[in-house]
Amino acid sequence: ILVDGVARNAGLAPFSMFELTVPALIIAVAGLLFMTVFGPRLLPDRVSLAQQMASGNGRRYMAEIFIPENSILTGKSLSEARLANGNSIAQVIKLIRNEQEILAPAKNYILQTGDRLFIHTDRADILSLHHSHAYGTGDATTMEVLVGKCSRYAARPMRDLDITARYNIHVIAVHRHDANVNTGLDDFCLEFGDVLLIEGSQEQIQRFVDNGDLIALDSVKTDKRLYHKAPIALA
Repeated sequence: ILVDGVARNAGLAPFSMFELTVPALIIAVAGLLFMTVFGPRLLPDRVSLAQQMASGNGRRYMAEIFIPENSILTGKSLSEARLANGNSIAQVIKLIRNEQEILAPAKNYILQTGDRLFIHTDRADILSLHHSHAYGTGDATTMEVLVGKCSRYAARPMRDLDITARYNIHVIAVHRHDANVNTGLDDFCLEFGDVLLIEGSQEQIQRFVDNGDLIALDSVKTDKRLYHKAPIALA
């Protein structure tokens, strides 16, 4: 309207109602074609909360395995322990021995007391390792919980949360969408969308969920057995 008024005052022809229709259509078509071709490549691949909650067994978790004293796995190779990459129930991404870090150790690597292994595997295999070899807590429920958007636990390392002391529950493993977690659980900083695989009583888990604005996904397994000797300890 302003330009039309200036044009009239200058003695030029006024704008008609459809004066800009043709150039506007050209720009709109060009923009539409650009977004159709390049839009999917430019926009990030975001996962909704509903998709995160429905992932289930497709999640890959990171867990730490500690080889304690008198473990039956001491002196065995990763292949013999069924922990060798490409021939196992889990992918070993890192092994720490005497503060020395070894990435993707070979299948013939021999385990020693005090070794810490960082593994990636799915929920079923994590639970198989945990309930077969780790110390049990008796009458315990294993559950997946998702970190909410406003969780008070977000942006804090798990060491500072002191979850075991405060809630008497055990964090077995962690999952982050489209990320290979390779830090220890103590140094792992929680973010919105992270999933924790935890173990404890129903009451303890519920208190942990309520206090931290977490979302309980599903109860995976209830284990009422006690394990008194552990060849592997999942930390």
